[in-house]
Amino acid sequence: MGSHRRRPLPVRPRDSQACPVGWDIAVARVLVTGGTSGIGRAAAAGLAGLGADVMITARDESRGKAAAEGIQAEVGVGLEVGLLDLSSLDSVRGFAAEYAGTHDRFDVLVNNAGVMTGSRMETPTGWSARSGSTTWARSC
Repeated sequence: MGSHRRRPLPVRPRDSQACPVGWDIAVARVLVTGGTSGIGRAAAAGLAGLGADVMITARDESRGKAAAEGIQAEVGVGLEVGLLDLSSLDSVRGFAAEYAGTHDRFDVLVNNAGVMTGSRMETPTGWSARSGSTTWARSC
């Protein structure tokens, strides 16, 4: 096989003509579900590092706080943590009500949360945990 060279991504200046969506991520409010580890944590750190106002969600408060503190140590910016279990419709409703009471909007949703199980697990309402976390995330 021949050698493969990656082409660098184009770099555009941050002005209204170069940005086709008409806004800069540095002024965006971003909500990242599943932001405590993996891709969600990396996305939250990257977006916060670019200047976005980021909130990560977590099912467990201590894991959420630990992730937020770790990201702050990495990129030098703080972020919010919201408690949200996407396998529970009650949790989704509670989070949505709390968020709406303290924030006027969010501009970007990184819908990253998910559940991978070896065997079938059910939510408290009887849904498959895997499909429940995806379904409720879409209804937020």
